[in-house]
Amino acid sequence: MNNLNLDLKKKFNNALASSSKAVVYHNSGLKKRLSELAESRQEHYLLGIKNTSQISKKLVDKLTEDQTFLLHTIDKMARGGRAVDPELINPLTLRVMTGSSSGGCLNILRGINDLAVGTDGGGSVLAPAASVSLSSLMAKGMGLQATNKRISTDNLEFRPGIGFISHDFKLCTLALKKILAPEQWALSKDVELNKDLTIALPEVKSVLLPQGEDMAAVTAEIEAELSDFNLNRINLKGSEDRKQAIQIIEKAFEQGNEIIITAEGPVDYYGYGDSVAGSFKIAEAAQKKSGKYLMRAANLVNATAVTIPTDRLGLAIVLLARPGIKNGFKVIKLAERLQKCYKRPELFARYFLKNYAEKENDFLGADNFDQYFE
Repeated sequence: MNNLNLDLKKKFNNALASSSKAVVYHNSGLKKRLSELAESRQEHYLLGIKNTSQISKKLVDKLTEDQTFLLHTIDKMARGGRAVDPELINPLTLRVMTGSSSGGCLNILRGINDLAVGTDGGGSVLAPAASVSLSSLMAKGMGLQATNKRISTDNLEFRPGIGFISHDFKLCTLALKKILAPEQWALSKDVELNKDLTIALPEVKSVLLPQGEDMAAVTAEIEAELSDFNLNRINLKGSEDRKQAIQIIEKAFEQGNEIIITAEGPVDYYGYGDSVAGSFKIAEAAQKKSGKYLMRAANLVNATAVTIPTDRLGLAIVLLARPGIKNGFKVIKLAERLQKCYKRPELFARYFLKNYAEKENDFLGADNFDQYFE
């Protein structure tokens, strides 16, 4: 009997008992199927999909075709695709939740799902994941994108990228494998991180993070893992402005850098990075303290981007790669190496990743409440 599959019913019950707006729709008909899968030798995971027409049924069908991933919930999207969601609270920072893929993150933290699929226009996958110390992969640069163009809250035309959020980065890459064509995934075998790889890192003192730490000092912690590669420094001054961030990324790629690495956050802790509020002059200064830099521009330059949670609250290592399937696999393989440098606090894992899975923490379990009303 597979312990992971036994956990599926606990996750189902967590959704059943949830009164959170993060769950727009719960697939209650999945209960019988989960009971059957308890004896399965195959591993299964529960999936939430962002409540947006930009994620096609075809993509969801690909993801769930072999039932490795089971569609469990439709997850709340911040109204209007906004960068913050005033209707939800970040349970880690106790601030307003980062958007717009807000509900998907919360449903992972609450032990309802293992993976969330979201859309990213200007950081709407990367930023919420970073704000709650989850991993994410936004694969616009590998061809995963919505069909319709949109206009961002600061009047930039874009086509949203599709991305994944999880407590385990391996599930993000597994989801990618399900969606890419077999011949595309086969290219991953040809990709190696060799000494010719060129990586751009922040220039010292070019960005001071909201808590007063030099961004370059944070990325310096992972430089030992990057010693085999060619490292360059780039000036990130002004990168809290999205248009400036776009120019910085494009220039870095034009100069031959294949991957850009930053440290971003604490996301929406000291101030909110929200273009709607930021359009008022009084909120402009607070917006600059949001801790969001290149993550707000990754989709707009058609990059593949990854966030790696760190041991700092709401702060992530962000990696961006140039467009292209092979470039995407490079950044994924580098992220797999770098994530070993960080371990989230034990209390975070105990409370969010374990507590909700423990049946003894429930009074009865939501599926047993009916006995009182017979």
